[in-house]
Amino acid sequence: MDNKQVGVLNHVLEGTYLGIDSFTKYLNNIDDTSLRHKLEDQEKLYRDNATQLSSHIRDLGGNPSDNPGLKGIMTNVTSTMKLMGKDKTVKALEMIRNGVETAIDTKEEAMRELSGESRQLIESQLQNDKTILSEVKNYLDGFRH
Repeated sequence: MDNKQVGVLNHVLEGTYLGIDSFTKYLNNIDDTSLRHKLEDQEKLYRDNATQLSSHIRDLGGNPSDNPGLKGIMTNVTSTMKLMGKDKTVKALEMIRNGVETAIDTKEEAMRELSGESRQLIESQLQNDKTILSEVKNYLDGFRH
């Protein structure tokens, strides 16, 4: 087992859980049914990513993380406070965007330390995350105007 790769992948997995938590936590603040369904589909992609990462970590002989870690807990506390008193749809979209951006940053950092199948898996997920981020930004632009 490559402990360094497993450690990096677990860090990515924690970032993925943070993205899932962002979707889960803020979807209830979206009144627009169509938008909520689109975001639920994106959340499902994040859940699929977490499943793939967990499976890959097990294949490498490691134990996958099962939560967003300390960084995720701190981010959730901070973001809950930021949601108070703002237009709830726009603020929820901003919080989802922030969660996706954090997941992207984590994956981009990991790319420097990964190789082989691990790198290919993260690279593929990173492209999906960037597509989701673009879509969330478009939703935000639509609600701000």
